Amino acid sequence: MAGIFVNYRKGDHTGVVEAVHRELLRHFGQDQVFLDLPSMLPGDRYPDALRWRVLACEVLLVVIHADWLAAADQHGTRLVDRERDWVREEIEIALKAGKPVIPVLLGDARPPASQDLPWSIRDLALRQAHRIRHGSFGPDVERLASRLEQYVAPTWLPPMRPVSRVRHRPGRWLAWVTAVVSTALVLVPAIRWINIADPSDPDELAAATGLCAWMIFMMTAPLLAIPVSLAVIYPFRARIDSLDRDLQTMPAARFNHFSIPLLLLWCLFGTALIVGNSNNWRTALPVGLFIYVVCFFVAGFHLMREEKRQAEAQANWPQPLPSLSVPALRFAVEQLRARVTEWRTPLSREQRDKSWWSLAVLSDGVDELDAQGRQSRLRGQVADYPWLTSAYTVWAAFAMSLVCEQALPSIYWRTATLRHYVTPVAVALIIGAVSMGSVEAVYHYRRWNLLRPATELRKNIAELGERLLLDGLDHIPWEHVRDAYGPATEVPRLLRLVASGDPAAQRAAVDDLYDRLLYRDTVAEATGCAVPFLANLGTGPHLAAQTRSRLVFLLARIAVAQRYFSPDDAEPVGLDQDTAGSEQSASEPNWVTRAKAAVDAAAPRLFERLRLEREQDTPSLIALAAAAPSAPTPRLVSDIEQLAEREHHAVGAAATIALAVLREQTLSPDQLLATANGNAAVTAAVQRSLDRHPLPMVARKTAIELAAIL
Repeated sequence: MAGIFVNYRKGDHTGVVEAVHRELLRHFGQDQVFLDLPSMLPGDRYPDALRWRVLACEVLLVVIHADWLAAADQHGTRLVDRERDWVREEIEIALKAGKPVIPVLLGDARPPASQDLPWSIRDLALRQAHRIRHGSFGPDVERLASRLEQYVAPTWLPPMRPVSRVRHRPGRWLAWVTAVVSTALVLVPAIRWINIADPSDPDELAAATGLCAWMIFMMTAPLLAIPVSLAVIYPFRARIDSLDRDLQTMPAARFNHFSIPLLLLWCLFGTALIVGNSNNWRTALPVGLFIYVVCFFVAGFHLMREEKRQAEAQANWPQPLPSLSVPALRFAVEQLRARVTEWRTPLSREQRDKSWWSLAVLSDGVDELDAQGRQSRLRGQVADYPWLTSAYTVWAAFAMSLVCEQALPSIYWRTATLRHYVTPVAVALIIGAVSMGSVEAVYHYRRWNLLRPATELRKNIAELGERLLLDGLDHIPWEHVRDAYGPATEVPRLLRLVASGDPAAQRAAVDDLYDRLLYRDTVAEATGCAVPFLANLGTGPHLAAQTRSRLVFLLARIAVAQRYFSPDDAEPVGLDQDTAGSEQSASEPNWVTRAKAAVDAAAPRLFERLRLEREQDTPSLIALAAAAPSAPTPRLVSDIEQLAEREHHAVGAAATIALAVLREQTLSPDQLLATANGNAAVTAAVQRSLDRHPLPMVARKTAIELAAIL
């Protein structure tokens, strides 16, 4: 598909059309927006090229300037009335092919009336228009691009993420083998010595005990090594963590520039050391060179392969995490940070989709890393060190078997002394204590190595999410903007809490924003400034479903708000008419219109997010459809039709009313009450809405309030 086709008539406004074309190209990418002269190649036969492009496009924009309808030729004939007028023919082809057609009004241009258009394109007058003004060109084009996303297929699709990250480790068979071998080591020697007539020599018991003591000492290695290493590292932990972080986030090419020469020097030093300590240097030199050359090439091959893998990952960014490890997560975070720093705002569609997908992958990876760090002691050790745990268990069983082999025969033949009884019990208790201590040491070591980086990574991801979703937040003079309680200095802090990854903080922040931005159904000046950020947060990747639902209801209620605080006396002022679209009413200030237009512009992206969570968030879907009736796609209208037919009580009534709003049908009070189907609670809610709101807005208000009942 050819994406967007821009239909326009040449004139003094051509520069504006080309500027719109450039902005749409930046947002959707090359080959996704067609404008005749920039998009056609020399030698193309333009009638065929134009017809083919119109038939191939996904949506057609009809740019209408002030004299679009009145433009005439030298004979006084309107251009739009001519049979071979290309502007008219392109619109005819798109309408006949069933393409979405959107009139784009420049400046104060009025949409053409149906009777003023040729019969073949009269349907253009019935299409919802979008206006681009000179004074708000950037925001208007951004809203247009946001609305076009529901028609234009994305050029980038996220790669398949693994269903589960299964680590290839031995399963139950290793546990069974370990249990059988350990049991055999303890029991088989004892049973063998029971059949021997001569009890064990006391000196043999002492020797076995000494050997067992040495083995137990070797078992205490992890018990002693981990606390000692932590005690040594702790005073220098900040520097060591910084060095570790720099090494893990360093690109492989830069790392190889330092590591390969050092590896070569180490190989030469090792070879010289072998030759220097050998009496026969002529024999030792070739052997040493061979060993170290092989080691050098194996290590160098591994480093070069890692550099190639990183280069491919950079070219095909973003990709699923190659492994769930701290280095992989840190490197992926730095990749995203570098791109976010390079990109200019507003982000294009592809940049936004890639960055949000990468944020979601990183958030899931950090959650999984955190879950691994919080595993139980034994489960975590077996999961991370299965072979070491098995060897440790067999080692302990072998140490116990040495003592049992010497003590049990004497006990069986009743020639044992106190030492024969005490020694096995003491060894068993010591082995148990050492094993438990080792498990505890490994447990805290795992938590240290996993939970600290997880906390650091979660903070970095939250900062990147804030930069992506709240770009420009600090450019607004919040101390000079008022919310329901006065200067809106708290609003940016609350928005940052919503962008954080803490679900409890997100819910509390949204509740506080409700009171400040929509106090008793009244919007404030800060509402117009905050709504674009709220819309971005609502479509963000790491927002809890319950918080997203609450946020969508806030945006829906802002879109249908009928009162605003006057900046002078902070008293609520009522609006005279429905002003939910991008057109400004004479009775409302500019920031009220801006707030409602921002909801309308963000609605398509919010709908796509809510459709993914439809089973859990049906009420939010209905509320947003009633609040932004110009945004839903035919697919979404079909979904709401199904809800109206299948659901009962509040959801069914809300879907029925929202469907009427989408179809631009006017419902009388009796028809609104009839949607309750006799349900007393729904009837009471509809009646309260009728008593509280004026008729032009009552249907949309009622649909939102009924959806909120759930």
